[in-house]
Amino acid sequence: MSPAGGTRAGRILRSVPAYLVIVFLVAPLVVVAATSFTSGALVEFPPRGFSLRWYVTAFGEEQFLEGLAHSAWLAAISTAFALVIGYVAALAITRNPRGARLVNVIALGPLFVSSAVLGLAFLIILSKIGMLGNPFGVLVAYIVITLPFTTRMIAGVLAGQGTDAEIAARVYGAGRLRAIMGVTIPLSAQGVFTAAVYSFVHAFDESVIINFIGSVRYQTFPGVMIARLRETFDPVASVYSTLILAVTIVVVVLAARLFGLDRLSGGVGGRDN
Repeated sequence: MSPAGGTRAGRILRSVPAYLVIVFLVAPLVVVAATSFTSGALVEFPPRGFSLRWYVTAFGEEQFLEGLAHSAWLAAISTAFALVIGYVAALAITRNPRGARLVNVIALGPLFVSSAVLGLAFLIILSKIGMLGNPFGVLVAYIVITLPFTTRMIAGVLAGQGTDAEIAARVYGAGRLRAIMGVTIPLSAQGVFTAAVYSFVHAFDESVIINFIGSVRYQTFPGVMIARLRETFDPVASVYSTLILAVTIVVVVLAARLFGLDRLSGGVGGRDN
């Protein structure tokens, strides 16, 4: 075998594990999407025939639509609050070494606590103040669980970009707040966007804590899906999962085109010339 052929064979063999990992990750998503187009009465793979009947049925399911609206609202509002609070916390972590450790522990603490423990804690607190099952009580809980993601990611971005640009702005007469608003925040926009994406997805997908603090009248999308699958195994859940997957792919593709996939994932690249 020629050296070129041996090199090519070696590259193929080295690529096999990577392709196996890709198949391992993508296969479940393909299965879910395929089952949403079945013409049968239950979720099964391979699907029995091809039909859009379950898509028509899904859009008439008020519980799913309400749960989807609740999850989207909670995820969007909690992400907005978590971005603001997380940015302030990230500034404290990266600019004030004395208070950084305390702020770091407070902001990142929920990352290391079980969701079940947090759910029980929120259950006790919200029931004590009369906000159990209340949308605003749920919102507060979601802000707490999304805050670690925004704080951690924004702090990493701020630490990486340094303070040179902000100091330069202050040398030329800008106050500290103006320098942060006009220089620091725009320079960290990509990191803020990435933090927002992770925070939104985490809040939208939250399915443990809501079981402690939600109510029959206020269910999120994961709760509605779990309840539906306990009652029946029809493909309605597969339909909504496929639609959410499609929207996620579109968002990721658009973000990758705008910012670059390596930057979106937090990769460190070289400086643009």
